[in-house]
Amino acid sequence: MRVYEERKADGANLYRKFGMRGEGEPQWVMYEQDECVVTDYCKLNPGQTSPADIKVVSITSDPSSSPLTTFTSSSSLPPPSSSICLIDSCHVTGFTAPLNVEINDTIPAGSLVLKGVVIGQVTAVGRDTIMGRLVINRMFPVEVKRGEEGEEGDEEALLKEDGGESDKGL
Repeated sequence: MRVYEERKADGANLYRKFGMRGEGEPQWVMYEQDECVVTDYCKLNPGQTSPADIKVVSITSDPSSSPLTTFTSSSSLPPPSSSICLIDSCHVTGFTAPLNVEINDTIPAGSLVLKGVVIGQVTAVGRDTIMGRLVINRMFPVEVKRGEEGEEGDEEALLKEDGGESDKGL
């Protein structure tokens, strides 16, 4: 469980649309990550961690870009971009190389943005996320960090206690 806690998001910009009943332009309100729900939008700058599973709707290289100007109505999405987004999602995949993310890709909760600014729509939170399902089913990535001086870390001890079983389905 500690692997998941270390990947907990902090500082993500979360927005929710209000005023969707034909009362003019939708308004965006910033709020805390523990209030994150499906359909919210999230802006992640380099160095920030995704608070939930999100579907990428926009990628830019400009950290000053605002979701307030990105979406002008409930039906419009930003134009496709040629910006590059790299994430570290080794906590889910066990794959240590950065992954390139494109529009419509899903970024798993706990993934660290290495390059690019991502705006995405929340598709799953809590135990419904990819990581949440892995934890519930006791399926962890094979590659975990070791403690100091070659000692086994707590995560490896958890894997060995569980017998290292990863054949349980999602």
